[in-house]
Amino acid sequence: ITGMQPGDRVAKIISCTGNSFRSPSGGFGFLHCSPTAWEVFTDKAINSLEQFMSPPPGLMYRPSISASGRVQGVAVRIGQGRVVVLGDGSLLTAMRYGKHGEPKGMNMPGSDARQLTINIMHWLSGLYDQ
Repeated sequence: ITGMQPGDRVAKIISCTGNSFRSPSGGFGFLHCSPTAWEVFTDKAINSLEQFMSPPPGLMYRPSISASGRVQGVAVRIGQGRVVVLGDGSLLTAMRYGKHGEPKGMNMPGSDARQLTINIMHWLSGLYDQ
């Protein structure tokens, strides 16, 4: 989901929540996780790399797994229709998080999540065919 014009290009996405998965056969996987990415299973915030590397008891409810080779987005054609699945729904939301109202999702500084959302909507609507 690259867009129609050079200015539609998505260069960087910052994902802080959700899950990764393997792209199914016949799907176009995007939002590829880096080779050093990890999927963390916790219901509490991880505030530092140190906390992730040496979690206190009770922080993780299952062991972390490598997200290398996985994606957080896939676009699939099914019959005459189109489907996009995202592992991180916050990318499509403009929100603030925490006691200091830190920007997340589309509001995250340095992230192209707004452009990604536009590109997804254009592809789903059939505005462009890639």
